[in-house]
Amino acid sequence: MSFTLDRVARPVWEYPLDLRASFRPEDVTARETECALRHLTVAATRLARQEDLGRRDAARFAAAEARFRSLLGVSGYIPGRPGPAGPVVETEAAGPVSLAALFIEACRRDQARFPISNIDPDLVEAARELLCNMDWSLPDETDRASAG
Repeated sequence: MSFTLDRVARPVWEYPLDLRASFRPEDVTARETECALRHLTVAATRLARQEDLGRRDAARFAAAEARFRSLLGVSGYIPGRPGPAGPVVETEAAGPVSLAALFIEACRRDQARFPISNIDPDLVEAARELLCNMDWSLPDETDRASAG
């Protein structure tokens, strides 16, 4: 299976699909959400432990990992619905969009299968690309930036 995400320019990424029309939180299943969060967690963990990464970047990936892990424990969590937030990307088309929502939509676009309990190496690589190529922020970083 070949699974790739578009390389993107920083700081604002325009998703190739109109997220306002295509991503609907009410259509996301708990299975898709859990799968996306598991793969994003594994990718963030690996990035945080990468030896050639600077301390600041490693800390950001570790914080993202912790956030993804905490969202895995939230019963009924669906990205885009009110409630706790994970890392987000500011898009021109749809405003702030969660990385989990983008990952789910990319998987759907590429017709990737969401494994029930195992970790798929291709999906981990796709999650790693998303984390490395997107200008994302954690909710507390966004709050500090808007306050200051």
